[in-house]
Amino acid sequence: MKTEKHTRRALTRGITLIAALGLSIGSLQAKDYQLTKQDIKWTGSMPAKTHEGQLTLKSFDADITDSGKVTSLEAVIDMTKINVTDLEGKKRDKLTGHLESDDFFHVEKHPTATFVLDEHKGEKFHGTLTIRGVSQKVALPARVSGHPDRGWILSGDFDYDRNEFGVDYQNSGLFGFMNAAKSKLIDDMIDVSVQIRLEPRG
Repeated sequence: MKTEKHTRRALTRGITLIAALGLSIGSLQAKDYQLTKQDIKWTGSMPAKTHEGQLTLKSFDADITDSGKVTSLEAVIDMTKINVTDLEGKKRDKLTGHLESDDFFHVEKHPTATFVLDEHKGEKFHGTLTIRGVSQKVALPARVSGHPDRGWILSGDFDYDRNEFGVDYQNSGLFGFMNAAKSKLIDDMIDVSVQIRLEPRG
């Protein structure tokens, strides 16, 4: 009788252990998600005014565990679609053309900007940011919220020094010395606000 009770208890413990391991392994395994919504805003400042606009993702791939840990992520931004939202008409077109030119992002030569994740640690995405062909290691603030069955929202606000990526204005044209003076009137830091919605594939 004791042997039978002992066997049943052992079986119960074994089933409980297997279930617990299954849940644990499931929370560690990354699932593949697809992009369903994006909102990426940029802000650049000068002493007298601030300009704002939108960026558009060309592609976005991410693997996320059930516990919300991002194990891989690669975002590609289509810089040829950079736009300005605080101006209209000819003023908007002029600034957009300026941003696309060699003065700033030189999109003809560098049509994309990328971020590739190395590690999701705490509330930061550590990885490599590449703009205008220049790559820098960065740690971007990031919030991950949601549910593995319904999807995730990845969001964060950060800034970067445009000079570190060669977006310094003064390198272009025959009037580099004039552009250098103009560049000093533009804030070095560009602010970016990101909100990405992901849903499970299939």
